[in-house]
Amino acid sequence: MRNKIHKVLIIIFTLLLLSCNKTSNNDKLQETNAAAANDQNISKPQEIVIAPRINVDRSNNLEIINRTKSFEIAYVEAPELKNVMPNSWQRLSRLTEESEKIFLNENIALIDNIIKESRFIGDSQVKNNAHHKRVYEERVGSEVFYRVIMTETSNPPFDEWGHHFLQGLIYEGNTRNLLITTGDYNGYSGGQFYVTRTFVSIDIIRFGNNVKGILETRLEAPFDGNALEGYYFVPVSELGTYDSVPLEEPAGTTCARYYLMNDISEEASSINPQFLLYMQDCFVDSSSPLRYALQSAFDGNPDTCLIANTKNALFSISLEKYYDNYRRYRPMIDIKGFAVINGYAQNRELYFNYNRVKKIKGTSETELTDGILGFQLFNIQLDNSYINFTDIYRGEKYNFTCIAELNIKIDQIGWLFGDIDE
Repeated sequence: MRNKIHKVLIIIFTLLLLSCNKTSNNDKLQETNAAAANDQNISKPQEIVIAPRINVDRSNNLEIINRTKSFEIAYVEAPELKNVMPNSWQRLSRLTEESEKIFLNENIALIDNIIKESRFIGDSQVKNNAHHKRVYEERVGSEVFYRVIMTETSNPPFDEWGHHFLQGLIYEGNTRNLLITTGDYNGYSGGQFYVTRTFVSIDIIRFGNNVKGILETRLEAPFDGNALEGYYFVPVSELGTYDSVPLEEPAGTTCARYYLMNDISEEASSINPQFLLYMQDCFVDSSSPLRYALQSAFDGNPDTCLIANTKNALFSISLEKYYDNYRRYRPMIDIKGFAVINGYAQNRELYFNYNRVKKIKGTSETELTDGILGFQLFNIQLDNSYINFTDIYRGEKYNFTCIAELNIKIDQIGWLFGDIDE
């Protein structure tokens, strides 16, 4: 029975890569237990759902309560979402009850599609009972986005990780609104011998008062029926059989799809993410599962960080790009540079308490200077899709390795996750 559980756990982590890519299959190789995806089977791109734009005069002052003709803001920031949207909650403003009604009535097709896009077994109950909806606004310069959250209760316990909800990100265009992407929080998939919990983070990547792109991150962690768990895998035969060994703290596999803002057009019939990021074994905080997941290294906020939870404290991140007219992912071949803020850079105490990256390897290897809480720039090429973090500076208290920010510079686009001062 135990061997069956181990084999199924390996399969489910491999399948996460496929679930992360809605628009195509990919041929990503995992470091230990990869299964090659069949890149001949190409699925249909996600269709854009549209709705007429509501004509609203806007003010830049979020502190003004009655600030638009149609929409009013109940309050600035959304502290109730702190544990479930750790990278975005401070940037969201809740609409008043009356404004929510107006928005939902004007965007019925988009709201229906949020439910249709939900894909996990556990979502079926919420699909049938998602009678309660709330709408938050996020403004970046002149760009306006709405985040719709659908729950089963009118006062959902967002402070509890086990709560389940659906969400969708809607962009306000000049003539019509676009549903960019959707996600579920605490969805699950499972079988007789395993259950995994899935958490999705949708974050707007900024540079100044402009939008660089939309990052949709999916975290999947094993669940034993009572709590989230973590495993690492070791080979037990030359035939590709692996055994799972429990970690002391929960860990999850995480992947992210990145949409460039320049590709989000009102005239387009579909949108595709240009880039795919993947990491195995990030640290999972049971009180806020997404807090230290992959998106925290790309959100432009050095106070947040990605934390790896591996047996040897080393890890890799896979970076891939759409090629062949958006038909499949391939390793990036046009990288011109990297920028890293090392460690848990919120303050110097946290920085030295946790491990920091010492060496980074692609086709060549570079060494980071310790004690720097700002960006360090370097240039290496990748011989496959992975950037490997091969050595560390040991933390004074914890054996978890952290990265506050990671940015990538490529031809024609520049820095992917917001401009930095070189």
